[in-house]
Amino acid sequence: MNKKNIIKRSTCFLLVSILLFSNVYVAFAASSPTQYATVYSHDYSYFNAAVSLGTGARAYVSVQNDDGTGGIAAGYMGGNAKLYNSNGIISKSTGMQYTDDYVVGWAWYTNYATWSGTYYAKSQVAFYNGDGYDKFDVNKSPSVSYSSSKSNTQMTEELAISEYKINENGEKYGSELYADICGELPDLILAEGKNGEIGYVRNIDLNPDPKTIEEAIALNKITEIPLYSSDGKTVIGTFEFSRSSGIH
Repeated sequence: MNKKNIIKRSTCFLLVSILLFSNVYVAFAASSPTQYATVYSHDYSYFNAAVSLGTGARAYVSVQNDDGTGGIAAGYMGGNAKLYNSNGIISKSTGMQYTDDYVVGWAWYTNYATWSGTYYAKSQVAFYNGDGYDKFDVNKSPSVSYSSSKSNTQMTEELAISEYKINENGEKYGSELYADICGELPDLILAEGKNGEIGYVRNIDLNPDPKTIEEAIALNKITEIPLYSSDGKTVIGTFEFSRSSGIH
């Protein structure tokens, strides 16, 4: 498999005004450089971005087929947009979603995080390889800030810890951001529940590994997964896959 690592798109900052409910909000978007991959004889490009708007902060991830053939079959491209706060906690995620129609390009958007804070996107994409999917981590976007009267007192300085912890069951837990340092993802990934609880989601739940196009498209129907304490057994809430999607 030939992977193109040439960076075509420089980091950009986009300032736009959006008219919403008769109020003008200023949106600030910070995107990662475009990355490239060739999988199963198809060429792809992808990037992600964090966006701050008057209603909150969100992330999106965009994928595109660059074959020049006008599009690609359903299930060949997938993306999981992830919005992190400055403590390395996943605040919002779309879950891994796959195209369910013949398209050239597609984007998946998280819902808005409404706590005051600093946020950035670091997503994942997947492309069908004939016998499953090749997954690629998208480069971290520059950060954006969002200010409101709401704050979450459960947020912790998790990133002050430079390695995974291990629970009594031998499972590693911590921020997904440690993967670059530790060389692997933890079994339990630090995340924010839909009611603001801070806990952990299982790696296999957040990052499933479908083997067929049918299995991949079926993942589009999953809307939430359990949120655990660090023991990986006690359920303390749910992590909601909040999303919308469309042509980008």
